[in-house]
Amino acid sequence: MNPRSALVLAGHGSHISPHTAGQVWEYVDQLRARNVAHEVTACFWKEQPSFAEVLDTLTAEQVYVVPVFTAQGFYTQRVIPVEMGLSGAVTHRGGMTVHYARTLGEHEHMPNVLLKRVQATLATHQLDPLATTVAIIGHGTRRSDQSQRATHDQVQWLQQTGCVAEVLGAFLDAEPSIPSIYERATHPTIIVVPFFLAMGSHVTLDVPAELGLSVGESYTEQADKRVHYTPPVGSDPNMVDFILELAIEAGFVPATDLPTSAWQGFPQAGWESFGAWWQAHAPVRFGELELTAQVLGKGHANAPASPSISMAELRQQMRENPFRPLSSAISLPDRGYHDFSSLAHGCALVETIYPGAIALWARQQQGELSIFSLGAVVGRQVGNFRHIEAEQASAPHLQAICSACTRQPLWRGEGVAVVAHAIPCPEPCNFWLTSAIGAEESDR
Repeated sequence: MNPRSALVLAGHGSHISPHTAGQVWEYVDQLRARNVAHEVTACFWKEQPSFAEVLDTLTAEQVYVVPVFTAQGFYTQRVIPVEMGLSGAVTHRGGMTVHYARTLGEHEHMPNVLLKRVQATLATHQLDPLATTVAIIGHGTRRSDQSQRATHDQVQWLQQTGCVAEVLGAFLDAEPSIPSIYERATHPTIIVVPFFLAMGSHVTLDVPAELGLSVGESYTEQADKRVHYTPPVGSDPNMVDFILELAIEAGFVPATDLPTSAWQGFPQAGWESFGAWWQAHAPVRFGELELTAQVLGKGHANAPASPSISMAELRQQMRENPFRPLSSAISLPDRGYHDFSSLAHGCALVETIYPGAIALWARQQQGELSIFSLGAVVGRQVGNFRHIEAEQASAPHLQAICSACTRQPLWRGEGVAVVAHAIPCPEPCNFWLTSAIGAEESDR
């Protein structure tokens, strides 16, 4: 019998835009629909589940982590390995073997996605290629020059195709800057392609602002240049194929004999014990959810169940309008109740609303949850958070963050009694840490 396998997509996430992590969740939904692995999930730096938590949500023996980033750099080479406890391309962790793949942006066909963006814009607007400059916008970072190098490689490749007269590179957080393209471009028309994966805050707010575009605009005239702004590369429909190919390169073998089920593909650690507790004690609370023997949701217990919706629709309902970067925040929308057809279906609904929470709960109930103090987490960090002092945990505005969250902050070490229906919080989250250093989304 083949060992259980899992695919994990590691992304950045955001405290500002739902679309940064939302794009990664779209990839997850598509991979689950293909039924290629026993478990498929995502993890994030800025959102839940975190890089540090995600492996404990899985039951698979073979796990393949694909970084959903456009280039190797600070997060893929330092943050993810440290947070996940990876020692290299292959890490053995108890009975689990974790394979760490190359980044999505390194896929050999990514340059073709850029080329398609350019060709589509040329055709749609009937532009003269010989009078057009293409500007590829990368993120860049002061922490690592590899992010810039990836963008420069794309620039060089596209220039060699001869599809337009000139190709330039520019960066959001490095030099040359985005506004510099107006001085550097030698042609009257500029096609700007954001080398990003999602319609997040960088693509919808930051880059347009640097270009002089209003929010939502895809065309402007600046400094005697006509500028056409394209969607990011990550919205290309081939991205999921690229992710699979990178996982296969790392040793993943797609399953061909999994049972067909709408609830197949979710991370399943803790489902058995959680389901047994739920059924034995229903109705119960979990976070803000009210769980009965047949329905779950938030609001009046006698309200009629909502029409059946997909997990993607449910996730969107819970995360957006308004955006909730902290899925466990005490702000769950009151959207009625949802029927579930089986215990697996119910657990999948809970997992979609509170990613990773079932596994945390089960490990706590079994006495296996590792608690990490603020000092331990700060000592593990390789970025800005390493400067946080332990005394900051008592700051009123930081305690208020925990008070507004359904997770119980066990990491504070204050001897709080464990509540059966509470979601345990084993360490300070990114949302809390970012607030502690007063960073205004400095590394979104």
